[in-house]
Amino acid sequence: MKLTQIEFYLHMQSKPFIIYLCLFFAAFQLHGQDEQINFMTYNILNYPSTNSSDNEYRAGLFRQITEDYQADAIVIQELKSNTGANLLLDSLNNNSNGITYAKAPIYNQWSGLGNMFFYNTAKLTFVSQLDVPRVNADYFGSFSNLTPRPATHYRVFANDPNLAVHNDTVYLDFFSIHLKAGTDGMDGNAIPDKDRRLNGVEDFTDFVATMPADRNVIIGGDCNFYDDDWSTDTDGNGYIEPGYGEFINSGFVDVVGPWNKGTNASITKFTQSTRSSNSGIPNSNGGATGGLDDRFDFILMDGSSYSGTNNVTYINNSYDIFGSSEVLDGSALNGSHPLKVALHEMSDHYPVTAQFDIDYPDVGFSTINMDLTVFLEGAFLPSSGLMRTDLNSKGLLPLSHPYSVAPYNYAGTETVSSFPSTVVDWVLVELRSGTSTASRIGQRAGLLHNDGSITDTDGFSDLQFTNLPLASDLYFVIRHRNHADVMSAVLTPANLTITYDFSSASSKAFYNTSPNQLKMVSGKAVMLAGDINQDLTIQTTDRDDWRATPAVLNIYDLPDTNMDGVIQTTDYDLWYNNRTFLTPAELGY
Repeated sequence: MKLTQIEFYLHMQSKPFIIYLCLFFAAFQLHGQDEQINFMTYNILNYPSTNSSDNEYRAGLFRQITEDYQADAIVIQELKSNTGANLLLDSLNNNSNGITYAKAPIYNQWSGLGNMFFYNTAKLTFVSQLDVPRVNADYFGSFSNLTPRPATHYRVFANDPNLAVHNDTVYLDFFSIHLKAGTDGMDGNAIPDKDRRLNGVEDFTDFVATMPADRNVIIGGDCNFYDDDWSTDTDGNGYIEPGYGEFINSGFVDVVGPWNKGTNASITKFTQSTRSSNSGIPNSNGGATGGLDDRFDFILMDGSSYSGTNNVTYINNSYDIFGSSEVLDGSALNGSHPLKVALHEMSDHYPVTAQFDIDYPDVGFSTINMDLTVFLEGAFLPSSGLMRTDLNSKGLLPLSHPYSVAPYNYAGTETVSSFPSTVVDWVLVELRSGTSTASRIGQRAGLLHNDGSITDTDGFSDLQFTNLPLASDLYFVIRHRNHADVMSAVLTPANLTITYDFSSASSKAFYNTSPNQLKMVSGKAVMLAGDINQDLTIQTTDRDDWRATPAVLNIYDLPDTNMDGVIQTTDYDLWYNNRTFLTPAELGY
């Protein structure tokens, strides 16, 4: 937590508990990041004017500024027409960053000025917009004293690449706000300007209270606040801003905290003016002068977008007054930013920027279809590149899987009434969230075909796992009754369908050096034959089991390592070639 934040909340007259909670938890949270949103708010000063060449020139300045920041979401104030919005959009889309921008579809004008929203279409998708209802009024005679301009709400969602899978949308709720300017007191039926600002903020806070719980509120705009005091003038400068207090008391976070206008101590927070005079500016467009001495422009946020409650998190220390000269009463030209001339001539306000992390919901699936390929050494026929199906053609395959007994003790009930002619044997497939047996989250018996594919019991569908706990990454284990088991080499991201080919290379196995779980035979990586007694090693005890079984025809039994339905010396030969193999401990039952 920054010292300025601590000072801020000690300084404030009212300290809502929600603010402290937001600050406390955010200080200790560590956030990942799937996407970053660069947000900018900018009062663009009476754009467009009646001068078409000036409009084109300023649109180019606007593009330079937003391009330099690589803005993803931009709210603007003091836009005078939808034509102006289109001019700015056309200029934005001439950027060199490769960003395609779109704008909000509706422009509404209030007393000649309105808001607009531009966004990076690769990162955000537009949902809706609404002008916040103006309901807070102080009637004197027939004069309502409503805020002169409502805030505008723009709702978007983040373009999560896995959104269609988990349907857990991350929404961002941007607001553009432009409150009443001035410091006039009561004048006839008109209440003081600060109280008109309060009405505008109360409209906003009333509206936010009705929004859904998945909101992430980020406010940008020209608030025209003159001070951080809201109930008593603690610093004696003559300014009270109850509207600012309404924001803070309603749980909104101002990450840079207190300020005093016209002081060097607050110079890094000031946003107006970029101009000490309008001299030399081609078209001043009515811009304010006097140099940098006021904090009128703000980015504020609710607790969820500050601390990450709804998957959006403010990036600490990213709040910035873009291109500020940080010279009291000076202009942008007194600074060193490469775009100081653009800032000077575009507007009398500096843009304000902040960055936000988006953490997409973890991708997990309760149903996964496994498109797996594996070859068994014993059944593999190098001449055809396929596996023999003798056990099937001789009618020796059991209609129920053979893995219900020790050491597998698999409780599944997979059965078939008949086998497709391409089926070689049954295999047992495991899904794991880690490398150990304890991390197993799913297990199924499937049909292994002569081309190495594994299907469900219908003989053609991918092997399907259902009712899984959510997992982001997976290992896969293939077990066979008389071959050494194999596990995938690396964690694979979960998806609705996962394709993995163990046969493509020996490196597809978890251990691919020594001991190597797969061996290469005629260009195929195959599972090693010979673990006859299913103890995860190929050794003399397996040979002993082979010896104990005399030559037998038409049998489905473990010593038949080449899977031709006959126990004979060819089965011994396979064992002999692989003797002394030890299955990695991770594949224990």
